[in-house]
Amino acid sequence: KYNGVIYEDSCIFYVRTPVESVKLKEKEISIEVGEKISVTPVIKPKNAELTAVYWFSEDEAIATVGYEDGEITAIKAGETKIYCVTLDGNFKASCTVKVSEKGGNK
Repeated sequence: KYNGVIYEDSCIFYVRTPVESVKLKEKEISIEVGEKISVTPVIKPKNAELTAVYWFSEDEAIATVGYEDGEITAIKAGETKIYCVTLDGNFKASCTVKVSEKGGNK
């Protein structure tokens, strides 16, 4: 109350369950040049609310990965790592990708 006028204010609190960790179901995958495959992130706890992850490749000359969808595309023979990072907490997980020539040994 100030000068006879009553002022009110309110505040809303949102309590969310934060991400505590991320891992990939696949630790290592083998694919051939030109193939596409997706890896699956496992976020804990299961009831975390902000579960977005972003993806990147250590060497895009060997394999690229969709920034938001995690689809890996094999470009040329070699080995690289694919990473996913959680938006909430910046937790990181990786998967080794081994790319072989078509018809070659994986």
